[in-house]
Amino acid sequence: MQRVIEIRSRDDGTERGNRRLSRGIATTDSAESSHGLPVVVIGGRAYGPADLPTGSTVVVEDDPSEPFDPTRILSGSDETRRFRARLLAAGYRTA
Repeated sequence: MQRVIEIRSRDDGTERGNRRLSRGIATTDSAESSHGLPVVVIGGRAYGPADLPTGSTVVVEDDPSEPFDPTRILSGSDETRRFRARLLAAGYRTA
């Protein structure tokens, strides 16, 4: 299982300072993934939560193949919410 993600950082702690650092994937299909918990892969290299810059947030993009549900526009699809929960369990900060 994998999802397209963005790594964002808030330089000054405000929404205005929220900027994209990188794009990659979060996946459970990597040798570095253990017990079904995802790792972030950017440019072919796996990063754990401690490898990302301090204050970084992993933003999970909704899967475009899943049906659009306007009642879940803010929280994402059920599968995306479950994937975010797995990232949290692995120690990543998510949005």
